[in-house]
This record gives sequence, structure tokens and C-alpha cells, in this order.
Amino acid sequence: MDPNENLKRTRVSNIILGISLLVCIGFFFYGMINNIQAQKAKEIVQEETKKVLACEKYSLLLTEQLQERERQLTQARAEAALLKEQTREKRNK
Repeated sequence: MDPNENLKRTRVSNIILGISLLVCIGFFFYGMINNIQAQKAKEIVQEETKKVLACEKYSLLLTEQLQERERQLTQARAEAALLKEQTREKRNK
């Protein structure tokens, strides 16, 4: 084998390895950037989830209050109807 040919092969191999190294470094940074973006997105989702849960809790509270007021209104209507009936009975006597 010719020493110059060996040197050429070594240079070609080194160039290929260098290019492969640069590609690997590129993929590494691409993965890191995607990881950072995923972490930010995860934090945003967690914050939004907290907001949704708070809104849901508030909605349940308002629903309970509304149901209580509806119950009170139904009771007041029943009492008003009873009083009306009693008034009619007193008038008829």
C-alpha cells in the first residue's frame, strides 16, 4: 500500500467522522431546544389547568347557591300560595 493512499483514506475518514460529529451536535441542540419548548408548554398547561379547576370550583359554588335560591323561591311561592288560600278562606267565612 502506498503511504499517500493511506493518508488519503485517513483524511476521508476524518472528514466523514467530522461531518457525522457536526450532524450529531446539530441533533443534540435540536433536541435540547425541543425539550425547553416542551417544558414551557408543560408549565403553561399546568397553569391553565389550575385556572380551569378554579373556574370549575367557582362554577360549582355558584350552582349550589343557585339551587339554594331556587329552593328558597319554591318555598316562598308555596308559602305565598298557602297564605293566599288562607286569605280566601277568611273572606268566604
